[in-house]
Amino acid sequence: MEAEQPKKIVRIREADSKRALAVFAHLNQLVRTATSRQGDGQIVLVGPTQMSQAELLLSSASLRALLFDDEPILFSFLHAYGLEFYIDALETNLNMVLLPKLAKDEGHVTDWFSHLLLNGKIKPEYPVDVLKQCVVIFEDQDVFEILSGKEHLWRPEKGNDEINHSAGFANKNALMQMIDVTRRHVRVEKWGEVRLGFLKDLPIRRRSLIAYVANKLGGVHLDSTRFPSKSNDAVEFRALASMYDPDFKAIIHGGLLAVGLLCLELLSAPEVLGLYHALGDYLWGRQQTLHRAKTAWTASNDI
Repeated sequence: MEAEQPKKIVRIREADSKRALAVFAHLNQLVRTATSRQGDGQIVLVGPTQMSQAELLLSSASLRALLFDDEPILFSFLHAYGLEFYIDALETNLNMVLLPKLAKDEGHVTDWFSHLLLNGKIKPEYPVDVLKQCVVIFEDQDVFEILSGKEHLWRPEKGNDEINHSAGFANKNALMQMIDVTRRHVRVEKWGEVRLGFLKDLPIRRRSLIAYVANKLGGVHLDSTRFPSKSNDAVEFRALASMYDPDFKAIIHGGLLAVGLLCLELLSAPEVLGLYHALGDYLWGRQQTLHRAKTAWTASNDI
């Protein structure tokens, strides 16, 4: 069981109000994407396949601005006030071909990952830094028809033993993979480097998936030809484009479902939600104070 971070009182400088507003606005986008209001008024986190694809697209831009731009605004804010956040991240060897929602059935691997993150009964079964395994099977024949003949785009090269278990077709043409899952507890600055899975034999990190969705799918630039400046980022970006650009007839694009999972990872951290609520209270209070000051100034000039 991870130790809880002690609460810290932060007094935001007036000169920093614009950065505080920017951090809050992007966190608010993630909250709007990953939550649903129940009949009793309670707001709860939902699985990636239940999220709006339009909101997921916007959230890719917010994740990039907060964490993966040249000067990430969340990192600069945390460093300015001496704050340190830790995130639970699932490191897997999932083949990226399993990430899009290709089957019509209700189940999807990212929804299972969200249960692992959020379900208090399941999460203790996945201790930090302990590798666990499960089998994922797509029995829908549509998946076989979509992916067969395109194995060169997603199946690892023969003889590559870097990946313990790769995806493949089993009996009755069902697509399946033995998946290794390890829960990591990492500083938010290192979170983007945690591997989400593999495309062929190339490890794909969270930051690369976010860059792909934000640039290629239109979170920031629609079908942008601009590639990440760092060589490793560019290699992963090009690999994702080569696999996801062909028409796989996905019900939901795999990159968008990855964005949903990453929203859940961030928002399941108490420190992140605490910052979101604290910034909301600060900005509302500041607005009310400025409004009262303006009203007092106007009244004094009317006398």
